[in-house]
Amino acid sequence: MDTDGIIEYHSIISVNHESLGEWISVYPNPVSNGKLKVKPEVSENDITGKDALNSEGQLVGNYTPDSFMGDIQLPQGVPCGMYIIQINISGKSLVKKIWVQ
Repeated sequence: MDTDGIIEYHSIISVNHESLGEWISVYPNPVSNGKLKVKPEVSENDITGKDALNSEGQLVGNYTPDSFMGDIQLPQGVPCGMYIIQINISGKSLVKKIWVQ
């Protein structure tokens, strides 16, 4: 019922929602040696890039498909704190939060 008291019926629509988060595992979390493993459940050919951003959104590492083989090595000396790993898959972006100790 609407605010004017009129009842209307509509057909049901379906929404197909695929979660990219289920396609990628990033571990260990928290990170203690600066090295992350990225385990894709999709073909590595679908991954077009990985970025590491600090909590302020500043880029601290950019990894092209040629520069990683399932691993991300954070730059030496990154301070402890929260970081965001952004993985680009077939035109979509997946964001994972990690902690660096």
